[in-house]
Amino acid sequence: AGVILQTQDYTEAPVVRYNSATEVLKTLPSKQGKLSFWRGNLIHCLRYIPNQLANVYLAGRIRSVFKVSGSGDTSNLVTRFISSELASAAVLLCVYPLDVAYIRLAADGSPATLLENQGPTDLLSQLYKSGGVSAFYSGFFLTVLALSVYRGSYYWLYKLYKNTLSKRKEFAGDGAKFLMSTLIAVASALISYPLDTIRKRLIMDEGRPKRHYTGIFDCIAKILEREGISGFFKGGYCVLLREFIGKLILLFV
Repeated sequence: AGVILQTQDYTEAPVVRYNSATEVLKTLPSKQGKLSFWRGNLIHCLRYIPNQLANVYLAGRIRSVFKVSGSGDTSNLVTRFISSELASAAVLLCVYPLDVAYIRLAADGSPATLLENQGPTDLLSQLYKSGGVSAFYSGFFLTVLALSVYRGSYYWLYKLYKNTLSKRKEFAGDGAKFLMSTLIAVASALISYPLDTIRKRLIMDEGRPKRHYTGIFDCIAKILEREGISGFFKGGYCVLLREFIGKLILLFV
């Protein structure tokens, strides 16, 4: 639901317009079938698993090159952060076409008879025909930047909590720790959310006969002009639910 709300206004006249996540949840199954909520999910899993494994391996290798130690001094922490981001960018370069395919499939809220693509193979084939290999990497730079902003925000907010609130008795319990970790994750996701919105709009615009955006700054300007600041946060409340449910699962599993 969040991806649909976030991307549907990349064009001024979407085939179907949804006004809320509730509307998406109610009407999408009747348009595309019961499995519509999992459209593109398999390719998302295929992207996510090797991405995480390779990320851990490369981060360790890059840290060994920079000779990063386990100390907590500022220069060492910065080096650790940079090495992690370099590893993420390297891995993302390999799996990014799968991310593009997932977003394009998940964001299509049209009725089954009007779906643009029937699957990832069909989608990637059409993208390649329209723009070549570069079409698979639309919004790549913004993705790397958004990940860096998210991780940087998460680390800074966690350190802030650890150095201040965690020392107070009312925040020492497991319930308080769970709540604070959820709030930190949600806040970090919302801080980076505008970058994610821009990159997904650019991905949705890729390969169209008539392009709606000429680039990053044109996309930003048009979102501000047509939708205002709130346009960058459409579907953002789905992040709250996703992070909360994710934390609950980790808590009880």
